[in-house]
Amino acid sequence: MRAVLASAAALVLAGPVHGAPSSPVPPPISVTADVMNIDAVSRVVTAAGRVSISDGVITATAQRATLYQREGRGVLSGDARATGPQGVLKGAEMTITYAARAITRLAARGQASLESKNLTIVAGTVTMFLADDSVTA
Repeated sequence: MRAVLASAAALVLAGPVHGAPSSPVPPPISVTADVMNIDAVSRVVTAAGRVSISDGVITATAQRATLYQREGRGVLSGDARATGPQGVLKGAEMTITYAARAITRLAARGQASLESKNLTIVAGTVTMFLADDSVTA
């Protein structure tokens, strides 16, 4: 089964929630775009036009994205950028890794840069590991 959503389409990527949480649970990751195609069998989402993926802390944007829900991985292309507390990560293409409720890793390639208020890093690839707040370039 294949569904096509258009015109400010929205999708929420959520995994199963087990048991009652002991602390407030963050909202699931949300995806918005002008056009989205969702393949329910393969669990692959393709999005185009003003794509935005957010976990409430990090927001990644691009012109196009393909999300592989089974793998918890997405590839963004066309002026890819991610904004969060660490700064702004930019690249021609960006791969994100996510769990049901959080973006966990961002890797920008092609004229990649990370700009924060204290420093700027420019390299072929810049990777941010959000769990331990580290960066490799």
